[in-house]
Amino acid sequence: MLQKLNPINKLLIFLVIFIAVLITARVIYTDSGMHIYLLWNIFLAIIPYAISRKFHKLKSMHLLPKTTVFFIWLLFFPNAMYLVTDLVHVSEATLVPLWYDVILLFSASFLGVLLSYLSLKHLQKEIFQSRFSKYSISLTGFVILISSFGVYLGRFMRWNSWDIISNPFSLITNVVKHFVYPVSHYKAWVFTVLFSIVTAFLFYSIDILRQKENANLSL
Repeated sequence: MLQKLNPINKLLIFLVIFIAVLITARVIYTDSGMHIYLLWNIFLAIIPYAISRKFHKLKSMHLLPKTTVFFIWLLFFPNAMYLVTDLVHVSEATLVPLWYDVILLFSASFLGVLLSYLSLKHLQKEIFQSRFSKYSISLTGFVILISSFGVYLGRFMRWNSWDIISNPFSLITNVVKHFVYPVSHYKAWVFTVLFSIVTAFLFYSIDILRQKENANLSL
């Protein structure tokens, strides 16, 4: 079955397995459930990537279902880069060597970057470059900005993607306050801008490496 998968998906699967093994070993060694939450976070991060792999089918859909799929993807997209912020859980007060948790959390962060990048690339290829090619860079930047704000809401405000259904009024009220009183919530906007810049740097760096590799292969 794995032989039928492309190299990217093989990499993602092996990376997930590697993280799961690290977590399992940690639980057995420490008899503690610390960092098991990463498995749930990884599951949530895979959702936007899985949805984005079906973006090519949007071309044959009507406007309403197409828009619905896009907004569902946008709702879950921050979950991928959210994995990067799990690095805050690195602590010397742990039952395993510090380097072990560094490897575990960095692996999860790396997975989040890959899932986020690949998901966004699917969006660019199937949607932005079809009808909105002139605005592809601007729309990509907008998505990164929105996603970074979503990461802030999840990490610091403790909102989840499904709160838009289970607790929409409180979520919308909280979001609106950030826009109506930006000065009072300046930390949110500083985080959003800085995280967006770092995300853009990461994605642009991967783009450069991919282009360089393709150029070398063509020589």
